[in-house]
Amino acid sequence: DGFQEADVVGITVPVTKHNYQVRDVNHVSRIVQEAFYIAKSGRPGPVLIDIPKDVQNAKVTSFFNEEVDIPGYKPELVPDSMKLREVAKAISKSKRPLLYIGGGVIHSGGSDELFEFARENRIPVVSTLMGLGAYPPGDPLFLGMLGMHGTYAANMAVTECDLLLALGVRFDDRVTGKLELFSPHSKKVQIDIDPSEFHKNVTVEHPIVGDVKKALHMLLHMSIYTQTDEWLQKVKAWKEEYPLSYKQKESELKPQHVINLVSELTNGEAIVTTEVGQHQMWAAHFYKARKPRTFLTSGGLGTMGFGFPAAIGAQLAKEEELV
Repeated sequence: DGFQEADVVGITVPVTKHNYQVRDVNHVSRIVQEAFYIAKSGRPGPVLIDIPKDVQNAKVTSFFNEEVDIPGYKPELVPDSMKLREVAKAISKSKRPLLYIGGGVIHSGGSDELFEFARENRIPVVSTLMGLGAYPPGDPLFLGMLGMHGTYAANMAVTECDLLLALGVRFDDRVTGKLELFSPHSKKVQIDIDPSEFHKNVTVEHPIVGDVKKALHMLLHMSIYTQTDEWLQKVKAWKEEYPLSYKQKESELKPQHVINLVSELTNGEAIVTTEVGQHQMWAAHFYKARKPRTFLTSGGLGTMGFGFPAAIGAQLAKEEELV
């Protein structure tokens, strides 16, 4: 074995979407193009390319200029219209529907469709940590973040709803708590581009594989009639009775107050990054991100040390924006 040699491909298999090890220098061009295609298509994820030292020292003599075509990898983007019609019927029959949104809405670019769908059908919205920014926080239909660190209104809505529309979410433990107690009165619809997410943690009656943006666009063109007046009055009462709050003294600065002030000064339009911990939860509640991809936080792995390098990357990508 070489000095400091390790099985990089084997080590990273559990945390990557796909791995390559280049054996021929003339395959580098094709592999790089395929890697970007895999990373960005379907459910986005990291792809590792391992280039051994002998390949690094070799000279490229040919380049790959063809369209990427990977047999066996065909992400299903367009949802089944017949299954979506069943969802439309379920929404029309529901008295207490609820939209439960996650990072998949942002990845799909479906925020505008989500807003139109929620407003047109008058369905309240709760969000995961990774879904923050996908829906305007000041809209009356928005109940905030759900789960272990969620708002009272969001968690009560999940508990009391009779139809849970899960869009681009994982049903992770920070959201569900005890699985047998999670949203016990609801039938569940899950729309996700990754079919491996279905029934993984929570059994759903309507699993729909496909792009969330496309699914919402199709649902907007289907006949749906909702009667949610009584339901909206109930969730409004929860919001008013148990708002997010903190005790502020003139002699001290509380994190909640500082974050809330930053939100007001920037109108929720700056790009904000966080570290991981209690301050992350304060930021999630008191910074009102108005647009997708403006609240950057590590939610899946919860990686400490994420915030500062994320801010550098965001500023490099968006030089004109306030970070």
